[in-house]
Amino acid sequence: MHERDRLPALHRLRDRRPVAAGRGRLRLVRGLDAVLPPPIGDVSRVYRRYFLCLPPEKRWPAVKRHVDRWFPYYWKYRDSRWAQRILGRVAGIAFYYPSLPLKTREEFYQWSLLDTHDAMTDVYKRYRTAHSIRRTLERLGGVDVIAIQGSKGIEGGNGIEATCVKPPLGPSLKPR
Repeated sequence: MHERDRLPALHRLRDRRPVAAGRGRLRLVRGLDAVLPPPIGDVSRVYRRYFLCLPPEKRWPAVKRHVDRWFPYYWKYRDSRWAQRILGRVAGIAFYYPSLPLKTREEFYQWSLLDTHDAMTDVYKRYRTAHSIRRTLERLGGVDVIAIQGSKGIEGGNGIEATCVKPPLGPSLKPR
């Protein structure tokens, strides 16, 4: 099986809301502890509310300006955990430097821009179960369907991740 035969994940639902973990402390879904209160500890909610108040045609340019303003700082301090924590509380853009095996600054910028836009401007949240996504992929003809709840099967992880293999082309499905 080649990588080109795998269909991309159709849904990656995220829940980045903090979960209360005691008085004055928050335990984020990612497992990091923060001692800052919600207005500073979760600034992405403020930005998200601002972006959603804009007309739809102005959201992409506004998010792009926001990422263009803050990404150079994220990139400059990409190896500093403390700087990343501070920037996460001030800027609130999606930045995956230690997590993704990307090679260039431009690749990280594109991921940050795409995921920040996705996190800040998604108006319609479609909460689905792993079972319903598995059924949809099978109905579309996917083979070897895998749909798991959570990041790498860990409960409470990063949403639902689903993959499958394209079906082999039969005589009636061959391209002309």
